[in-house]
Amino acid sequence: MSQATSSLTPVIDPYGILQAVKMLNSMSEEFLEVMSIVENYSGDESDDEREEKEISQRMECFNRLFVVASSSVQLYYEKYILKQPCMNSKQSGETWIREILDSHKLRCMINFRMSKMEFTSLLRVLETRYNLQTSKNISSSEMLGIFLYILGIGAKVSQCRERF
Repeated sequence: MSQATSSLTPVIDPYGILQAVKMLNSMSEEFLEVMSIVENYSGDESDDEREEKEISQRMECFNRLFVVASSSVQLYYEKYILKQPCMNSKQSGETWIREILDSHKLRCMINFRMSKMEFTSLLRVLETRYNLQTSKNISSSEMLGIFLYILGIGAKVSQCRERF
């Protein structure tokens, strides 16, 4: 039960957009408070000094808002836009299947639990009788190889994802 409920609870990202918006709202409220204090201030200072202080306080507040906004944009970019591919092996799944089938017969037996001749016969049967077809992204021999790899050695999805 706890597993099901925990997956439904939203995770609050401390560097997320909502947090940045809350921070910007609180800073803008601070800015308004500072501005009202500066405007209502009447002291012994001259108008020039008061205006200079007001401008420097506004610039400081603007700089803080800018830093928070730019930081949140950078974090958003790094988290959601800048993507680095996880699987970037030079050897494709099809290449690996061909390597297994063309190498020593023991490798085919270890990985697919059948000989090369049985593999090609099964592939031919699946293609002719059961209409197994090569798709845009994966060949029929790779489909069969993945299936037999999972069944033959009990591979997990993560292992298949890494291999193929």
